[in-house]
Amino acid sequence: MLPLTLLPALAGAHVASPEAGGQPSLYAAPEPWVVALLAVSLLLYLAGYARLRGRRALGAGAHEGRRTRGRQLLAFLAGWAALCVALVSPLDALSGVLFSAHMVQHEVLMIVAAPLLVMGRPLAVWLWAFPHRWRRPVAQAWRWRPLLGAWHLLTGALAAWLLHAAALWLWHVPRFFQAALADPAIHAWQHASFLASALLFWWPIFGMPRRDGPGAYAMLSLFTTMVHTGALGALLTLAPGLWYPAYMEPAAALGIDPLRDQQLGGLVMWVPGGLAYLIGGLYVGWRWLSRPALSLLGLALLATPLLAAAPRAHAAGAAAAPPDADATLIARGKYVASAGDCMGCHTNPKGGAPYAGGRELWSPFGTIVSTNITPDPRHGIGGYTYEEFARVLRHGVARGDKPLYPAMPYASFARMSEDDMRALYAYMTRGVPAVDSAPPPTKLPFPFNQRWILRIWQHFFVPEQVYQAKAGRDAQWNRGAYLVQALGHCGACHTPRGPAFQERGDDESSRHFLTGGVNDHWFAPNLNSGMGSGLGRMSVDELAAFMKTGHANGNMAYGSMVETIETSLQHLTDEDLRAIAVYLKSLPPNADGGRFHPDRATVTEATADQGNRTLDVESVGAAVYKTFCVQCHQADGKGVPGVYPRLAGNPSLLAQDKTALMRIVMEGGHSAATEHGPASQHMPPFDTILTEAQIAQVLTYVRSSWGNDAPPVSGTEVSQLRQALKK
Repeated sequence: MLPLTLLPALAGAHVASPEAGGQPSLYAAPEPWVVALLAVSLLLYLAGYARLRGRRALGAGAHEGRRTRGRQLLAFLAGWAALCVALVSPLDALSGVLFSAHMVQHEVLMIVAAPLLVMGRPLAVWLWAFPHRWRRPVAQAWRWRPLLGAWHLLTGALAAWLLHAAALWLWHVPRFFQAALADPAIHAWQHASFLASALLFWWPIFGMPRRDGPGAYAMLSLFTTMVHTGALGALLTLAPGLWYPAYMEPAAALGIDPLRDQQLGGLVMWVPGGLAYLIGGLYVGWRWLSRPALSLLGLALLATPLLAAAPRAHAAGAAAAPPDADATLIARGKYVASAGDCMGCHTNPKGGAPYAGGRELWSPFGTIVSTNITPDPRHGIGGYTYEEFARVLRHGVARGDKPLYPAMPYASFARMSEDDMRALYAYMTRGVPAVDSAPPPTKLPFPFNQRWILRIWQHFFVPEQVYQAKAGRDAQWNRGAYLVQALGHCGACHTPRGPAFQERGDDESSRHFLTGGVNDHWFAPNLNSGMGSGLGRMSVDELAAFMKTGHANGNMAYGSMVETIETSLQHLTDEDLRAIAVYLKSLPPNADGGRFHPDRATVTEATADQGNRTLDVESVGAAVYKTFCVQCHQADGKGVPGVYPRLAGNPSLLAQDKTALMRIVMEGGHSAATEHGPASQHMPPFDTILTEAQIAQVLTYVRSSWGNDAPPVSGTEVSQLRQALKK
């Protein structure tokens, strides 16, 4: 990572000015603030190193930790010294006089200072120089997915190579190089881009842990950089004339042939520079080829007869295992599948077999068809290893290196614990009947059918870590947070989406998290503790009962939430449902909708202080309600407990978004059919009975009666939804 505090020091790279007698000055005193910044960076590193060393001394593996930190300290000190040589030594002044000296300065920055600083991890160590209360917000900011995704993208071997190559070639174009010589500010940007791109370039080689090294990609980028660095150096060496006339006079004043100076500069780039990249490439090649998986390849081939006998040995071992082990793991996996509602998306509601796929899922880019996830070897996941299965759920990449559309909530499943992941794999591969069925493929229009674009999306918006328990919260709260954020993927529907179709928050730290979102023309309501459209007026027990039965405190599930309760939530334990309720009740009341005034429970329609000046005239909405709705929902809007929902104070009626309300009136619906809840009830559709104006008027009536205080619904909104639903 680029040491940002040193970027201003790059402005110290300046052109040496000629003396009064015409001779160029070979010494220029460095700027005091440049020296100060270098000194501060060194002191911060030493302070952070001392704190980390003391911390390591208290834990396990202290000896190895001290050795690692010691190597990082030596690397940083060497890289820091190289920066001093490049920026505040006489080499800096000489670079304004001789092109060859300037090339040496560039090489010191790119092939000496940059890799050493990468190995020294300065940012990570500097951070420890500050108090804990300062480090914590920085660490939290670093976990922000867009920032983390950008870092992973920029430090990928291909992207880092492209940036480094672009900086190298762009700044050696004569026009830009001459401009940098003439303007110290441009010169500073030139050196900053060299150092920054070099740091990104060397990160995949020396910055990543051995097990995460990019191997062949990094080796290819190193050898390619060696080739084009040598090519640029050869062009400078073999050029018949000067590329940079600005060096003609100062070099001649020192009695040096400017063309020879340019040739020497080309050789500096060609030989030491190319050699450094060659050595790096050989090192990466050795490290890649020495991995256990590759070094043991020959041994594995020689042991083919033994490998052939492995299935029999495995079978014998399995027979010796406790008979309940697999059954327990599969049972747990079935529970995990229920919590994740895998059946809801991977089962065709039109008579499809469980988990056999074929369900059409709406997205703003087109219809996405769910896949077969039964253990069928041809059309399902029967041939998947555990690693391949986990890669699908954690990274959204299927077999064949195929990125998946985020209609599958792998951005949430990435937070699943390892135990739950293994249990789910056991259930899906051994506890589900195989179904030999091939759902139709997903066909989206261009450019959304270009799946390679999804890799960029995944870099930015898929988290890297499983759920981490929050300090200061009890086990029940953390269990609820895990179920909501990971297994239950509640944010997939209840969190609004951003311009890249990403969830605009993935935990309680975001003000957008679970504040409601529209999916397939259903509005998934606000799940925080707001007193209007939120859950603030429901107790923990009522909320847990609602998830188990679809009914609570006069509220009733409808729309797409009905299926979620039937296929997922009703199968969770009471303890887990209560944990979810406790967590949701702890969320701050962000983006709350309308208000509810219990003292106005007997008032129908808007009151005078709400703008109604015709209280003596019954509105169209009131007339429609008395004709079609009052029989079930009652004249006072209180409904029938356990049968028909109340409308007075109903959070769904108070939401700012009216999509779900308009759709339920047009299409009708039914309540959840659960094992422990009341019998399912049906609401008839009114699409062919009421006009668009009447639907708008009746919804406006119920949103402003019995204490409800929410914005009106317009006929235009109803018309637009009707067109979207093609009714």
